[in-house]
Amino acid sequence: MSFQRQALVERFGAPLSAVRLVCAPAGFGKSILAAQVTQLHHARCKYVSFLPGDDAAAVHRRLMRLAGVISHESSLDAALDAVENAAPAMLILDHADATSESGREAVSAFIAALDSRIGLTLCMRSVDRLIDPGWLCDGTAEMIDARVLAFTPEDVSRMCADLAIAFEDRDAAALVRETDGWPIVVAGTLRLAATNRVPLRDAYRFWYRECGKAFADFIATQCERSAYGEQLLAAFCGERPIAAADLELWQRTGLFTFATADGAKVLAPVGSVLRSFRAEQAHSGRATLVAKLFGGSQVRIGSDQVQWVRRKDSQVFKYLLLKETHSATRAELMKVFWTDRDPQIAAQGLRTTCSNIRHAIRAVVGEDRVDAYFTAEGDSVIVRANIVTDVAEFLAHVGAARSGAAHGSHARVAGHLEKARDIYRGDLLTGMPSCGFESFATQLRAHLAYVIQRLNAPQLRAVDDVADESEQAASA
Repeated sequence: MSFQRQALVERFGAPLSAVRLVCAPAGFGKSILAAQVTQLHHARCKYVSFLPGDDAAAVHRRLMRLAGVISHESSLDAALDAVENAAPAMLILDHADATSESGREAVSAFIAALDSRIGLTLCMRSVDRLIDPGWLCDGTAEMIDARVLAFTPEDVSRMCADLAIAFEDRDAAALVRETDGWPIVVAGTLRLAATNRVPLRDAYRFWYRECGKAFADFIATQCERSAYGEQLLAAFCGERPIAAADLELWQRTGLFTFATADGAKVLAPVGSVLRSFRAEQAHSGRATLVAKLFGGSQVRIGSDQVQWVRRKDSQVFKYLLLKETHSATRAELMKVFWTDRDPQIAAQGLRTTCSNIRHAIRAVVGEDRVDAYFTAEGDSVIVRANIVTDVAEFLAHVGAARSGAAHGSHARVAGHLEKARDIYRGDLLTGMPSCGFESFATQLRAHLAYVIQRLNAPQLRAVDDVADESEQAASA
């Protein structure tokens, strides 16, 4: 445990005058800190951990268990009664931001109604859509962020002395600089250095060599759980530049990004790992597959456009990309694209289409790389590799705009709305047969209507006018 973290654990025992927000990306030891606090102050502290996707009912039931109540029925009043009966001086809620939208609303309502005499701590990656941003301005909430939880050079030096790791002070500063003090990386580096008697100056390279693959898998797994994970992977794998809006989205959702004096920054080890991944991709020929699905279907692998043999080939490929698993059975594809056709004719048509798809991809990646992107063996037809779509990017910007609008950040909202409008180049199902995604396409159209309506709202136009006047004044 770092000395800064040890002080935090002890500090949690002091009377609480504000809601504590322990907010940092994955790997900063938030849950471990919560466990340490609960253990040290067990007589006064209660801990509740939520699961990803928990809805409002699940949130209420987990809170009700504080008083030993196990029931299929749940409500906000029952949750509040359970906490009151448990009578904690402190309550720690962990992973509240990972719950579903109704779950976050339930947590927010619970927080607002909770007895103010109970000290409350929230451990999360993001405060977005969970607390009132005004709390951080008026003293209602106290933020403990990545900068507080990160290891310092002094922490590293003291731990090296305790673990008998050979070091110089400049080595400790270099490790923190290379890792941004990320606890999961620093702790792993020091543990391996102590076990293998590696001096600190070589410890990070040793850790990277031994644990780099597992760490890359960790990054990929966390990105899969985020709406913006594909964007981050694509940006660091060389498929698109990193824009300020990207950093804002990643920081707002706690995706490996933290605040610095110079603005948001992605944790240094993430860039190192993904740049290595990009180099490996370039060597192996496996680049990210980027698809534009609005108004048709355009697919690019690396810098090369995939040229389809027939329109149906692109339609089948698009259908697979829209599927959550990027796969479908042969029977499913024949039912969608060869409706009411003789089964033998449909099967032959699908075989021809799969062959054409492989031919189109082969022209871009080469014969020996086709299976890395597309396979049609046995009963399943599958699109593989890393996939980035304009639909995911559109939804990300709409979500950011809605969140900003709820918090009154109109200037920030306008940029996201404009990007969403520009991405939506046409209806999702243009040229597609009836395929089961009609409801999803309707939702996207509703999102577009919201975007257009908001862009035409007087207060947003006023914000744009102010921005234009500021730019003109600066130019003058």
